[in-house]
Amino acid sequence: MLKYYFQAFNLLNQNKKIFLFYLLVILGSNLYDLTSSFGLRHWTFLVATIFFWFLLMAYLFVPLVAFYDKSNGTEITYGYLLTSARKMFIKSLLLLFILFVLIIVFGFMLGGLLGLFAVSLKIPRNILYPFSSLLLGSLLVPIFNSVGIFYFIEKTSLFTSLSNSIMFTFKHPRFTLLPIFPAIVLSLSARFFGSYKNILWYLLIAVMNYILLVISAAFVIYYKTTRTPNEDSMSLMKK
Repeated sequence: MLKYYFQAFNLLNQNKKIFLFYLLVILGSNLYDLTSSFGLRHWTFLVATIFFWFLLMAYLFVPLVAFYDKSNGTEITYGYLLTSARKMFIKSLLLLFILFVLIIVFGFMLGGLLGLFAVSLKIPRNILYPFSSLLLGSLLVPIFNSVGIFYFIEKTSLFTSLSNSIMFTFKHPRFTLLPIFPAIVLSLSARFFGSYKNILWYLLIAVMNYILLVISAAFVIYYKTTRTPNEDSMSLMKK
């Protein structure tokens, strides 16, 4: 299974524009905090930060489509990335909203189960609740990528994409659950450095998003590898 991640690493290195554009958007969404740390407070920085936040929401699923298109021979340029973000903006917002609602619902369910578990074992709840949010955030990584693939590449409906992503996750657990470990490490690192808005924090942001893009590329490669000829023909008919 690791071979897909090595292939993804090479794919991302051959298309650094995907990472550099992503990094620019991430840093732009933190522009107001960054300038405030230098004593520069102006409404233009706030407006620019809001703009980059919208661009970030539009761009979150673009790398999946870009990696897929690149594997089919499409040249990846900054213009291509920006145009893709514009075209995918509304669908990205809708998918992010649905995922957010599902995370809230699942979070309450998981919190309730852990609460019962804590009471039965007489463990303080404040010990288990951080673990629940960490686990939930880590599980989001494979779900995020698989849903994005079915929604933006397969072009299936939103709820069909959600159900297909769940089936895909449980059908290929050796691959889809592999990113959970690095996701946990990244989450712990973010919590540790989160209170330090210095150069180490922004370096960590760069490393985190590079690793997350490698995971996205690996999902696209694995998705293409495991598809059957019948699935390919059905996908072409939809397009």
